[in-house]
Amino acid sequence: WDYDEAYEACLEHAKGPTPQSGRAGIEAYRDYGYVTVEAASEPASRTLEFTWNDHALALWADALGHTEDASMLHAQAQGWRNIWDPQERFMRGRHEDGSFDEMEGGPNAWNDDYTEGNAWHYVWGVPWDVQGLIDVQHDGNKQAFLSRISDFWDDVREEEDDLFPDDFYWHGNEPVMHYAALGSLAGDQAISAEAARWVLRNRYNDTPLGLDGNDDAGTRSAWFLWNSIGLFPIAGTTEYAVTSPLFDRVEIDRPEGTWVLRSGGAGQGLAYVSGISTGMGPATRPVLSHEQLMSGEVVLQMTGVRAEAMR
Repeated sequence: WDYDEAYEACLEHAKGPTPQSGRAGIEAYRDYGYVTVEAASEPASRTLEFTWNDHALALWADALGHTEDASMLHAQAQGWRNIWDPQERFMRGRHEDGSFDEMEGGPNAWNDDYTEGNAWHYVWGVPWDVQGLIDVQHDGNKQAFLSRISDFWDDVREEEDDLFPDDFYWHGNEPVMHYAALGSLAGDQAISAEAARWVLRNRYNDTPLGLDGNDDAGTRSAWFLWNSIGLFPIAGTTEYAVTSPLFDRVEIDRPEGTWVLRSGGAGQGLAYVSGISTGMGPATRPVLSHEQLMSGEVVLQMTGVRAEAMR
């Protein structure tokens, strides 16, 4: 397909109103650096979506050599920082005058700032810039960021599962689906291993309540398949977070040949990854680029000891 024509079409949506566009509030987004409460409904969710889109589009512009576009898009993609409320410590809807919207009912309540969710469902909605989240939310203190994620998953495990959307991690909707990958994205694979294994065990079964919501064109099925392999692709980037494989060996037939991932001991319950080797050499963190992934056989060295997990 025509990359240049597709790029230009996407760029138009990032620059201003277009017919039949999903970017309601785009004028305010460009003027204020965020979708304002006055400009469109669900402004916090829109801002997070728009910045994620713009980051991906900026990478596309880089690849095509459109340096001026790329500079504009990279800057625009930082708008998510403008809706971080340091007092409440959540992503919030924000007015034109700079004040934050009222958080009626607290962070567990659904309100007009978000699309089908609450403040917890959107607090880490920037998986393509986890270092930015660490800088903004914890003044660069990575351990504080990891501690908040660990505490979050403790709350997830303690919450009773019922027919209603869960307060902290609701696997029935897309905004939280990268949350199990956050540990690895921030450099601690053990957190991701435990979170991914918990979701695999507790949010998939063959009872009438076996899925949190419908499969949304295969979204939950895809999540299960990726995490059972031990990887999670970060949309809009070329990176895959390492979570926790269920199998000792995975083979995927591709036109270029069979891709192989080995993780001996995973099938016997070993959940943590202590090292990674690729065709390009060892990985230094629990995240793989697409280039590393496709460079040859990938080997995850498995261990049953949390302290030995990659950090």
